[in-house]
Amino acid sequence: MELSHGLIVDSKLNSKIAVAKITDLDAELPEGELGVTKINSSSITVSGDETQLQTGMGLNKLIDGTTSSDDSSRMDLKWVYSADQVDKGTLPFEMTFEFDGAREFDNFTIYNRMDGDGRINTASLKEVKAVGYLNGIAIDLGTVSNITTATTVYELNGQSFDKIVITALDSHKDKQTLAINEIEFYENTGAAVKGIEFAEGTVEKVYPNKITPIFANVLPSNANDLNYRVTSDNEEVVQVVRVDSEDVVNYYLRGLKAGTATITATTADGKFSVEKTITVGEGADKTLLIEMLDSTKEYTNLSEIYTKSTYEKLTNAIKAAQEIINNESATETEVSNAINSLRTAINGLEERDTIEENKISFKNIQAIDATSEATADGDLKENAVDGNEDSIWHSAYGASDSLPVSLTLKLDKAYNINQIDYLPRQNSKNGHVKKYMIETSLDGENWTEVRVGTLEVNKAGTALVNTGYNPIRFNSTEAQYVRFTALESLGDTNNKYASVAELAFYGTEINEEVEDADKMILEFTVEIAKEVTQEQLDKVVPVVKAEFLAALEEAEAILANEKATQAQVDASFERLSNAMQLLEFIAGDKTQLIAFVERVNELDLAQYIPSTLEALQNALKDANNVIADENALVNEVNEAYNALVKGYLQIRLKPSKDKLQDLINKVQALDSTKYTDETWAIVEAKLTKATEVMANEEATKEEIEEAISELDNAVEALEEIDSKEEVVAGDKSELQANIKNAQSLLSEDYTEDSFAAFKVKLNKAIEVNILEGATQEQIDEANSELLDAIDALVKVEKDETEDEGIVEVNKELLNALINNALNLDKNKYTSETWAHVMSALKTAQEKMANEEATQEDVNKAYDDLQAAMDGLKEAEKTPANNPTNGGTTTDTKKPNSTGKLPNTGGVSGIAIGLLRGINICFRIWDV
Repeated sequence: MELSHGLIVDSKLNSKIAVAKITDLDAELPEGELGVTKINSSSITVSGDETQLQTGMGLNKLIDGTTSSDDSSRMDLKWVYSADQVDKGTLPFEMTFEFDGAREFDNFTIYNRMDGDGRINTASLKEVKAVGYLNGIAIDLGTVSNITTATTVYELNGQSFDKIVITALDSHKDKQTLAINEIEFYENTGAAVKGIEFAEGTVEKVYPNKITPIFANVLPSNANDLNYRVTSDNEEVVQVVRVDSEDVVNYYLRGLKAGTATITATTADGKFSVEKTITVGEGADKTLLIEMLDSTKEYTNLSEIYTKSTYEKLTNAIKAAQEIINNESATETEVSNAINSLRTAINGLEERDTIEENKISFKNIQAIDATSEATADGDLKENAVDGNEDSIWHSAYGASDSLPVSLTLKLDKAYNINQIDYLPRQNSKNGHVKKYMIETSLDGENWTEVRVGTLEVNKAGTALVNTGYNPIRFNSTEAQYVRFTALESLGDTNNKYASVAELAFYGTEINEEVEDADKMILEFTVEIAKEVTQEQLDKVVPVVKAEFLAALEEAEAILANEKATQAQVDASFERLSNAMQLLEFIAGDKTQLIAFVERVNELDLAQYIPSTLEALQNALKDANNVIADENALVNEVNEAYNALVKGYLQIRLKPSKDKLQDLINKVQALDSTKYTDETWAIVEAKLTKATEVMANEEATKEEIEEAISELDNAVEALEEIDSKEEVVAGDKSELQANIKNAQSLLSEDYTEDSFAAFKVKLNKAIEVNILEGATQEQIDEANSELLDAIDALVKVEKDETEDEGIVEVNKELLNALINNALNLDKNKYTSETWAHVMSALKTAQEKMANEEATQEDVNKAYDDLQAAMDGLKEAEKTPANNPTNGGTTTDTKKPNSTGKLPNTGGVSGIAIGLLRGINICFRIWDV
C-alpha cells in the first residue's frame, strides 16, 4: 500500500497538524533561519529622565527579566493623585538603550501592561516610535499606533545598531500616564552547523505496518539551518515517510517486515550525518497499549469518585488489556481494540453526584494556618470557611511572594471525608486557583496526599469555566485536618498569588453505622498475594516490593476492620491487584554500568573536542541517575549502559596544535617592514586564520594542518623590499684636495697636542672620502672640521742648526685606491684600457713598498692610477654569464665614487681596518 497523505497525531491520537501530503524525500528542504538570542541585561545600559517616574518603578524595570504587569515589575510615570499635582510625568517620554557594542538585531519586543481579563490596561502604550543608531548615524525605525495587544514587536531584520531610542508618544489614558512591563532585545546569533545527533529517546524497534516519528537535532541548537534529511538503507524493511506542514518537516519510520535497517540523518548541507540501527520486530507492537495501561493508575487511585457503572467498564478494559499484553501471539487488531477500549472507558468515566446531606457545617471547621495572607486588606484565612461568599482569603502579593501557598483547616472531630468544593472569589479573577493539592491528617503532623488536580479554564487561559463551587472529589479518608495548597493560579500575573471565597467539606462521622461491606473478592486477592515468595520479591524493584507489601498490609487491615466501608474494600482491592501486576518489574543488575561509569569518570575531558562530548555527558548523567534509582528496571539499566558505550565511542581527542603555535610565534617575530605590502598582506590573512584555529577548541586535525600549510606557504612567498636604493653621491673633490694638502704636513713642525687633534680630523676626512654613498652633508662636515684643525695647528720653535730629520710620507689615500683597483673585474673592460690600469697599479704598489718614496712620488702614483681607472671602457656584452662583482667610477676626482663596488665588504672595511693599524696585504694581478 502506497501512502499519499498523513495526519500527524500524538500517542493519544490527538491531532497536532492538519492533514498533510506525503512529501518526496528528495524534495528541497525549507530555508534555514538564523538563530536568535535575547540580549542579556548586563550588556544593556538604559537611561532617561528618572525624575518623571514613580519611585521604585524606574527604567531598570524595563530590563529586569520579568514581563509581569505587577507594580514591582514594571516602569510607570509618576502616579497622578490630583489634577493640581505639580510633579507629573509627561509624554512623550524617551528611553535610550545603549549596548556594549554593535549588535545585529532580529527584533525588540515591548511588553504592555494588561488587565486580568486579557484586555489592555488604560495606562499602556497607545503610540510609540523608535530610532536606531550606529556610530552616531540615525535610522528611523517607524511609529506604531493604536496598540491593543500584549506585545509590540519591531522587526529589525538583521540591521546593526549600538543604540536604540524608544519614545512613548501616547497612552490609552492621557499624556500623564504610562506603564510598560518590559522591553526585550533579540540579536541574530546563528552559528555554523557542527554536527547532528538523534533525539534522546529515539526508538530502536518498530513493528510492521506501524508508523513511528523519528527526530534528530542539528548541532549546535542555534545553528543557522536546523533542517535535515532522514534515509533508510533498506526500504524493504523500514520505510522513511516525510510529511511537510508549512515550513516544518516531519519524518516517520514505517515498519514493513521483520529485519534491520540503518537509518541515517544528514544535515541540510550534507556535511554531517549520524546513523542508527532500527529493528522491525515480529508480532504486534504493544508499546502504546502498555503506556495506556500505565496511565489508568491516576483513575484507579480515585476509584470512589466515579459512578459504579462507568468505573466497572474501566476495570473490565484494564483486565482485557492485561491479558493482551501477556498474550505473545496477540494480533495487531487485538492490541488496537484493547487500546480503544481503554480510551473509551477513560473518556466515559463520570464522577458521582454530591451528597448534600453529608455537607459539614462551616461552624465545625476552623482555619488554623496560612503560609501567606494579605493581612493589610483583611483577606485572612478565616474568611475561607466563614460561610460568607463575599469575603475571601488572599495570599500576600508583594514583589517576592509566589506560589505555592497553603491553608490548613481543622474539623471539630475526625470524619470520613471524600469531597471539598472550592469557590473562587466572586469580584475578580485574581488568584483563582487552577491547580491544587489536597492533603489530610488525623493528628496535624502526618499528612497523606489524597488528590492533585486541575480545574477547567477557558480557551484563553484567563479564567475558570466554573466560577461557582468546583467539586473536588477523592477516595474516602479518615481525617480531622485538611491542607489545601494552590499550585497554579490565574490573574494579572499567573502563579503569583491565590484566593479562596469558600471551601465546603463533605463527609460522614466515623462513628456512624455503615452497611456490611462485601469482602469476598478482597479476601480471594489476599490469599493469592500471600503465595508470592520472598525470592520473587527480592527480584523486583524496591518501589514495587514496598507497594506490594503496603497494599497487602492495608488489605489485611481492612479485612479485619468490621466497620470498613464498601468503598474502602474496593479501593484496597484495586491497590493490591495493581501491585501484583507490577511484580513483573524486575530490577536491573548495575555491576557493568557502575564499572563503565567509573572508567568514564577517569577521562580527562579537557583533552577531547567539546562537541564530541555531548552524547557521552548526557549518557553519563542518565547512567548516574539509573545507578541512583533503586527502582531501575532491567531494560533501563541496559539502555543506560548502551547509551554510555555509544557516547564513549563518539568522543574524539583534540589534535596537537604545537606545530601551529610554533609557526605562529615565528611569524609574529618577523619584521613586516622588510617585505612588500602585497606578500605581507597574505601572511597577515593566513596568520589571522591560524590564530582562530588555535583558539577553536573544536578544530579538527585537517583544519590545523590546513592552517599550518597555508601560513607556511604565505611565509615562503614573502618578498623582501629592494634595499639597493639610489643614493646621490656627494662631491668629494674639495675634500680630496684638502686631504692631499693635509697629508704633506709634518708632525715635527707642530706641537704634539695640536697635531694629535689635527690627525683625528684628518682620519675622519679620509674615512668619509672612502665611504661609499657619503652624503654631501657628511662630506662638507668632514671638510670643514679638517680645515679648522689645520688652522688650529701650533708650530714649534726650531733651532736653525737642528737636524731636519726624516720626512714622514703619508700613503693612506694611495693604499685605499689600490684596494679599489684590486676589486675590479677585468672581464668587464677592454684589454687596452685594462692594461693602463695594470701598469699604473704596478707603479702604485711599488711606491707603497718603497720606504724611500717621497710624498711627491706617492701623490703622482695616486693621480696616475686614478686617471687609468677613470679611463676604463666597458667591453661589449656577450651571452656568457660574466662575474658580477666589479664596477667603474665616473668621478675623475674621487676614487670609487659611483657606488658600484661588489657587496663583499669592499673598500670601507679595508679602509677602516687601515685606519686602525691593520697590516696591508697585496695581491698581484696575472696580467
